Amino acid sequence: MTILQTPGWGDYELLDSGDGHRLERFGKYILVRPDPQIIWKPNLPQSEWLKADAIFQKNKEHWQNRTNIPKKWLMHYEDLAFYAELTPFKHTGVFPEQHLQWDWMREKIKKQKAKIKDTDKKLKILNLFAYTGIASLVCAEEGAEVTHVDASR
Repeated sequence: MTILQTPGWGDYELLDSGDGHRLERFGKYILVRPDPQIIWKPNLPQSEWLKADAIFQKNKEHWQNRTNIPKKWLMHYEDLAFYAELTPFKHTGVFPEQHLQWDWMREKIKKQKAKIKDTDKKLKILNLFAYTGIASLVCAEEGAEVTHVDASR
């Protein structure tokens, strides 16, 4: 399944999944996050899961930060840089499964820019529900003028 693979992305890796959880690496930190759709058994032994730097406690709705992960840490995807953080609702502000959309947007913008390169027109993107903004960063990096709209801080 392509969506679970992130080839070439050195700062993210899905290490394992099973029993309602994901074991993931975000930069240099290993996290365990709940995912109710994961109904199969994990492949890695429990000892690997216990090495996690932080585990989201679903019943208490907070992170057990076991190795003192900083409030936020820098991550990279290709030529972009952005921060990840442990949020109070199991996320990190980075949604790795979206990398396929980021790549798609990049290619669409490149193709469109090639079509309009001989005009004074500027490619404009309206990103509604933009949330943490990585998609907006991708578009801006490719030279588009981006309007980023979201209610999230």
